[in-house]
Amino acid sequence: MRMSSRAENSAASKAMKNGGRIYDTQTFTSQIGAGLCSLARPVGAGWHIGPGWLASSHADGTVLMPSTMKIVCPHCLSVNRLGADRDARRAKCGKCSEHLFDGRPHAVNEAAFDRHITRNDIPVVADFWAEWCGPCKMMTPIFEAVTTEMEPALRFLKVDTEAVPALAARFQLRSIPMLMVFRNGNLLAHRAGALERDKLRAWLASLPAG
Repeated sequence: MRMSSRAENSAASKAMKNGGRIYDTQTFTSQIGAGLCSLARPVGAGWHIGPGWLASSHADGTVLMPSTMKIVCPHCLSVNRLGADRDARRAKCGKCSEHLFDGRPHAVNEAAFDRHITRNDIPVVADFWAEWCGPCKMMTPIFEAVTTEMEPALRFLKVDTEAVPALAARFQLRSIPMLMVFRNGNLLAHRAGALERDKLRAWLASLPAG
């Protein structure tokens, strides 16, 4: 039985933060159909994203945050303070000197996932996937393209459910690909199934600030 959008939103709203970690209090109903794989098997200028999520993008390509924000480095996981006067696209980590935003999603383990969703001031989008999942592979280039477009408004992560089964178990996932959006450690929204590029971009842009 396919879960309705209202039921899905109700399930998402029951996600709870406990000691800095997220626990889903309701099982996500299995959604096996178009664009989904079952996990029940052996193991421009002046843009913004959602209310108050991002400052302006200028004609010269400079992107400024609306205020000083904490940004987790995707390379060494250090927490950086990114000032509103610094170009986010060119900002580098104070510890490892790598770019804080490089236009691509980053694969994470459980510890890195928790670090990102709890310490970033910007929303974090996680794509739960697996190598054997056809729709997940279809989604990969789309997710990568949207990452390039929408950073640094959002941090984009990839979670391999085969490599990090603890995260799939934590959220009681039953189908993939599954997209989840977090802010300040809380689950803002989730959506199952592969999406076209325009639909993914529009969905992310429509989300509330949290």
